[in-house]
Amino acid sequence: MKMYDQFKRFLENLPLLTKEVLDEPLKNKDVAIKFIDYDCDNCGTSRVFDNRRLLNTGGGAGIFKAGTVLNDEIHYGLHHFHFQCSACRTQIQFWIEYRQDNRIWVRKLGQYPPWKIEIERELDNFLGDEAVFFRKGKVCLSQSYGLGACAYFRRVLENEMEPLLKLLIDKQSEEGVDQQRIEEYRNICNGKDFSSKTKLALQIAPKSLIIDGINPFKIIHDFLSKGIHSRTEEDCQVIAGKILNALEFVVMELNREKEHREKFIRSLKDLEKENY
Repeated sequence: MKMYDQFKRFLENLPLLTKEVLDEPLKNKDVAIKFIDYDCDNCGTSRVFDNRRLLNTGGGAGIFKAGTVLNDEIHYGLHHFHFQCSACRTQIQFWIEYRQDNRIWVRKLGQYPPWKIEIERELDNFLGDEAVFFRKGKVCLSQSYGLGACAYFRRVLENEMEPLLKLLIDKQSEEGVDQQRIEEYRNICNGKDFSSKTKLALQIAPKSLIIDGINPFKIIHDFLSKGIHSRTEEDCQVIAGKILNALEFVVMELNREKEHREKFIRSLKDLEKENY
């Protein structure tokens, strides 16, 4: 990943106090971010937030200013970044710490408006009673309590995995997979070994869940393999951020697929009734 893209993703996605380790020092060109994609509170939807100073004057956010050399490395310390909504001019600001000890890293020390702990309405509906634990996990993540966030997200995963697996197994059965294998799948689904369940999900996940060659169930399985009891708070913060995105995507996509499947079956039954 290019440093520009990594830093842009860091601004857009990571919560307050999360530390991002970099492969190499940042240069002026890496932090001259022209725009970010972010949810606008005023517009009520995702918008492009422009760095107007960079676009209009050749200057830039925070450390990057007009007249600087693009390939020069930036100075360690605290830096400010400022963007505004391209539709309504609502502003968003970040205060970033850039340091080097044994590694080179950046961390969000401040953000306004704050990183959101709300969850999407559709996801809230899909999760039902589990939404409260998902929300608590996001609160922990927003305050850099990575271990707590991992624990809450794991609880959601454990409670959501069985119905999601049943949906995947039903699809396998409809597609003509051998019934003996289907029974093996069902035994795993009904068992208590969560690691086996995530391995099965990884094995039978539909292609619609594979984005750029990445299977979100693999991220979930890798997270569980590491174990929340053997990692540092800082490591857990990074892991929880990855699990958050994977969990959101899996729950949303599989529940949408379930809804579409149920609508399709209802339509077929209605057509069958018309024939009589």
